[in-house]
Amino acid sequence: MDKLDLLVGITLANYFRGGTFTPEGTQDKIRNAIAFGNKILQEDVAFRVTKDEEPLELTEAYMRIIAQSVGVYLQPEWAAKEGLDKTFFVSLGNKTFHQYGHADYAVPTGKTLYLTAMSFQSSASNAAGADKNQMAVIYLFDTVSGNLGILGGNGGGAVVFEKPVVVGGGHTLQLYGLSQSNHAIDMTGCAWGYEV
Repeated sequence: MDKLDLLVGITLANYFRGGTFTPEGTQDKIRNAIAFGNKILQEDVAFRVTKDEEPLELTEAYMRIIAQSVGVYLQPEWAAKEGLDKTFFVSLGNKTFHQYGHADYAVPTGKTLYLTAMSFQSSASNAAGADKNQMAVIYLFDTVSGNLGILGGNGGGAVVFEKPVVVGGGHTLQLYGLSQSNHAIDMTGCAWGYEV
């Protein structure tokens, strides 16, 4: 083992891709890999392994973190910190009932896009329509899976997804903005998340 990229939230079992390794000197190798940098993790690593058959399987690992340079982030915050966050916009100008626009994004093969929120705002294109309802809708659409989310209303709205909406690699995300007003409106729709 040459290196262990330790990201809090990724377990050692995940790192070892199924948890199997050869038994000879394994605990020392793991300790050495973990104790990188300024000795972020010392020798306080406890292991429980199954010993029924070879190779051994790592079932649990406990670590005592003693350094001051360790941070814990939720995945969306980590993605923003690492520059993995994505934001998508669609804008409409001077559109009336059932006129629309859209923006496309092709998710690279081998990556997964996680959408965490979407929003829109709509307003009259001219003063004559300013006192009317500014009805609009935003759609999230996956060209493979179909509709992912719909949000509509008068003047704007936003939603933060409790569980991220997933768009797989090789799929295309389409973000549609649609006027539902009987007069000209301007509209901006937005969706955001992260890609790993």
